[in-house]
Amino acid sequence: MAIPNTTLLQHLDEGSELVTLTSLWRHCLGNQDDIVVYLHSKGSFHPSAENDQLRRFITRGALSPECASLPSTCDVCASRMSPVPHPHTSGNMFLARCSYVSRLMAPDPFRIAMTRIARSQGVREGELPCRGMGRFAAEHWVYSHPDVRPCDLYPDPAYVWRYFPVPSGDFERALSAAPRFNLTTYIIRGAYCSRGHWGQRIEHRLDEYLAVYNMTPTPSWWGWKLYAGSGRQQALDLISGKGRGVNELRPSRARGLGRGSKWAGLSEGRKKVP
Repeated sequence: MAIPNTTLLQHLDEGSELVTLTSLWRHCLGNQDDIVVYLHSKGSFHPSAENDQLRRFITRGALSPECASLPSTCDVCASRMSPVPHPHTSGNMFLARCSYVSRLMAPDPFRIAMTRIARSQGVREGELPCRGMGRFAAEHWVYSHPDVRPCDLYPDPAYVWRYFPVPSGDFERALSAAPRFNLTTYIIRGAYCSRGHWGQRIEHRLDEYLAVYNMTPTPSWWGWKLYAGSGRQQALDLISGKGRGVNELRPSRARGLGRGSKWAGLSEGRKKVP
C-alpha cells in the first residue's frame, strides 16, 4: 500500500533494522546538514499489547515538534534515552543530526565489532541484550559514539527502559539533555541486566569507546556527570595507567583500528579527561 508523500527506496523479503539504519547512515554521509528520523514497525515479529504501547510511545517522541526543533546542544532526540544497561532507546526510534550520524561506524560493521568484543570476553547468549550486542546492537548504535549529545522528552522517572510502565496515549513532553536523571533512577531492581551491573560503571563505557572507536570522551561527555562518585576515580586511574578496567576490551579491527589495548598506551592528545 502506498504511503502519501513517501518514496519507496527498496523492498526486501527478509531483513533487519540494520538494513534501514544503513540507508539512513549512507544518506547522512552525503547530507551533513540534514536531520533524519528513524521509525520501524516495532512488534511486527512479536505482536503484543506491550509492543503496541511501546511503539506508540517512541513514535510520538521521534515525530514530536520538540524533537523537530532540536536545539544546537542535542544530536539525538527520543522519547526516552537510558544509559542502562547500555545507552539506548527501548524500541529504537529517534531523530538525529546527520552531522553526528556520519561519525558513527556503519551499522553492520558496528554489530560485527560488538560481536568480536562479546567473543573476546566470553559473553553468554543471555547477556547480549544487556551489552547492546547481537541483534541488540541496532538499538545501541545511534548512542555508541563518545561524542553523542542525547536529549529526551519524557519527564516522569517512573519509566526508564524495557516495557513497563510505558505511558499510554499522549504524554507530557519536556525536552532535556539526557540522561536527565541520576544513575540510580535507571537501575531496575530485579531486572536480569541489573544483576551484571551493566551500564552502572564508567569503565563499561570507556572500555567500549576505546575498543570500537579507539577514542576517549571529551570533557563535555554526558557520562562524567552521570557516573560522578560511581567509579570515576577508577576511570581516571585507568586512563592514567594506574589501574585496569573491569573489562579492558580488545579494540575492534573494524575500519582498521589500532590494536593498543590499554589506556596507558594512548597519546596525550587522546587523554581527554575533564
